[in-house]
Amino acid sequence: MKISKLGKTLLLILVFNLLMFSGCTSNKMVLPSGSEVEGDKLTITLEENPTTGFVWTLKMGTENIVSLESDEYIPVQTSENVVGSGGNHVWIFNGISKGETVLTFKYYRPWEKEDTAIETRIFTVIVNENGEITSVVSGS
Repeated sequence: MKISKLGKTLLLILVFNLLMFSGCTSNKMVLPSGSEVEGDKLTITLEENPTTGFVWTLKMGTENIVSLESDEYIPVQTSENVVGSGGNHVWIFNGISKGETVLTFKYYRPWEKEDTAIETRIFTVIVNENGEITSVVSGS
């Protein structure tokens, strides 16, 4: 079967359009593990076990980009006889003004030096002029 020159051109245009627009059907941002965004709210959830002495500490970068709405440790539901089980530490932030800020979480024992942290999680947060969180990127 022979395809005419016009047929080949139309086929190329069709393939091009499929490739160009196949990834444009979703406007949902890809988020780092442990984070969720809904409009102007950012929730970060990290596993924590304070019975070991290790807890997450937070340092916020540029001020007035996001504000901390809540900071709560939620233990995992277990039977009454379980000792030393962990849970999740949950922070909720509100976008308040346009800009970029860095949230740094370190997991260490508060009576030891910060540089003894066994884990560090860094989230770069971008907020638009409406206070909506438009990007969250994780790095260490």
